[in-house]
Amino acid sequence: MSEGIARICMVSCGEASAFTAEIVRRKYGTAGMMLLFADTLAEDSDAYRFLIETACHILSVPLPSGLTYLLKTLPEWHKDRFGRRAILAEIFD
Repeated sequence: MSEGIARICMVSCGEASAFTAEIVRRKYGTAGMMLLFADTLAEDSDAYRFLIETACHILSVPLPSGLTYLLKTLPEWHKDRFGRRAILAEIFD
């Protein structure tokens, strides 16, 4: 890949975007690859697990330690959106 060129894949918490990112990885590799997720904070809690596991697989990085525990403590957005935001910030920081 030429220096300075990036492959940016917009991902959601769904299969289609994960599959598209996998196709890009297979074709171009992960050098300069970025996965972009626009978080609405309203995704189902399990969708975040899928998103993180997929991103780790595609980018060939290990899953963050304690991820399963943190995601199990993630409240649904309509019950505690500020608590949800704090836990997600802990995961993604």
